[in-house]
Amino acid sequence: HYVDYNPNLIESMNRNRNILGGILMGSALALFGVVILLIRNTLRLALFSQRFLIRSMQLIGATRNFIIKPFLVRAIIYGLAGAFLASLLILGLLTIIARKFPELSVVMNRDHILTVFALLGVLGIFVSVYSTWRAIHQYLALSLDELY
Repeated sequence: HYVDYNPNLIESMNRNRNILGGILMGSALALFGVVILLIRNTLRLALFSQRFLIRSMQLIGATRNFIIKPFLVRAIIYGLAGAFLASLLILGLLTIIARKFPELSVVMNRDHILTVFALLGVLGIFVSVYSTWRAIHQYLALSLDELY
């Protein structure tokens, strides 16, 4: 038995797949950058609104870790919540796709999907904690004159 296929069609499909993959990867990287900037700016606003409380804590002798810890705990919770919501959206999208195109359910691997969800959790926590850590350290390095 042999398969009769059009080599030009296969090449065209592979070329289009590579182009689409590059476009999607570029879009994902751009969105990743936007997410980091949004988290950073949101944290800067949160820190700005609590600047006097943080400064008072510094004046009475609170250590940097004591000041940073609540922000990092909140960042972990937000990272997990974001990963959970993203996982729900992906799961919903996969369910819709599987209903609309039942043939694709054959190639959907449960282990791969769970791996993606776990990576979303790790990435969500990492991005949130890293952005928080950087924003807090930049804020704590400010002088008293720069607070106003």
